Amino acid sequence: MSTDTITVKVGGEDREVFASYGLMNALSRIVGDVERAPHILMNADLRDDVLVLVLAERTKSGKIIKKVELDDLDLTTDEARTILEWAVDRYLNFTLPFANSAVQKMVEVKPQIESMAKSMSS
Repeated sequence: MSTDTITVKVGGEDREVFASYGLMNALSRIVGDVERAPHILMNADLRDDVLVLVLAERTKSGKIIKKVELDDLDLTTDEARTILEWAVDRYLNFTLPFANSAVQKMVEVKPQIESMAKSMSS
């Protein structure tokens, strides 16, 4: 999957969910480190948190205007899995470029940091 939108059925109605910066940043806060992405599919609490976050009604910019209760949704396990797999894919596509940029930046500044450390220990 690589699309920034997914159409889900919520309360019997189709709704399009967009992987906005706001949604992806909120996902980053609850998932944490990128290594935890597979936990979205395996950890019951994280699954619930992600589904609630993704299925909340939002403005175009990603601001939540109406939260959802999972118990109130008529959501099959297949639909939930599809949404969660989409969320994992979008989360990784959001997070990995930031991680790669951070690693590249650290490689660039490493000589400067080592030079500063040497001058401080002299």
